[in-house]
Amino acid sequence: MLRTFLSGFLVVFALNGASHANELKTCIAQVAQMDAGNKRAFHTGMRDLIVREAPQFEELAGVYQDHQMALVDQRLRQLQYLLFTNPQQLSVDETVSKLTNYDWNELDTARMAKVAPEYKALTERIAGLEARNNAHPDWPKLRAFVAKDLSANKEFEALKTKLWNGRDAANAHLKSCRGG
Repeated sequence: MLRTFLSGFLVVFALNGASHANELKTCIAQVAQMDAGNKRAFHTGMRDLIVREAPQFEELAGVYQDHQMALVDQRLRQLQYLLFTNPQQLSVDETVSKLTNYDWNELDTARMAKVAPEYKALTERIAGLEARNNAHPDWPKLRAFVAKDLSANKEFEALKTKLWNGRDAANAHLKSCRGG
């Protein structure tokens, strides 16, 4: 009888532990989505601001935004993949910055491509956008414009503040995932 009780207790304990682990992973995935959304909003705002302040860069600002959005999508997909396949590669005990700055290697890429064939297409799209962006004759001018002219722009400062506030909210959510 004691043996039956202990076996039942261990099963319930193991199931509760697995349930908690899944809840934690789901919560962390939500944090990653929040962070990606914040970054997307920032890059959309940057594109709009650049076009408004320097319409001559409209085409390039669009290419740059597409590139940044694809990078955000790639990092989000990588994080989600690691979260459910190799969570020890992720730092979930600190900040969103630590969470989203994980190591990614060739083996991870190969494994991800096997389970998510669209990942290869995304990687190729990123490479194409990066090449198109970097080869654009106005790329150095746009970078100089952002560094010189937008750095003092109040709307640019507001975009950065919104990005950091979003990061703070994601950090608070990450802390709540851990019960804090």
